Amino acid sequence: MAKNKKSFMDTMSDLAGISDMIEQLDFFEGNSTVHFSLSRDKYQKLLNHFREVDRNKEKFIISISDIDFIFSLKK
Repeated sequence: MAKNKKSFMDTMSDLAGISDMIEQLDFFEGNSTVHFSLSRDKYQKLLNHFREVDRNKEKFIISISDIDFIFSLKK
């Protein structure tokens, strides 16, 4: 069975949906963080979609509303 490949915009839309769901939870107050630890291949693939990211770093953050999505290189 073939894998269902998502486009970059689909992935960003999914992150926005996750952000909306977290914001709707009553017991959270302030900022929240979601952390993804990615293999080198997946990290580089995601990183290639951004221009304003320091490519020498091993992590970067995308903020959607009050939710920080941290993407780091798995060691």
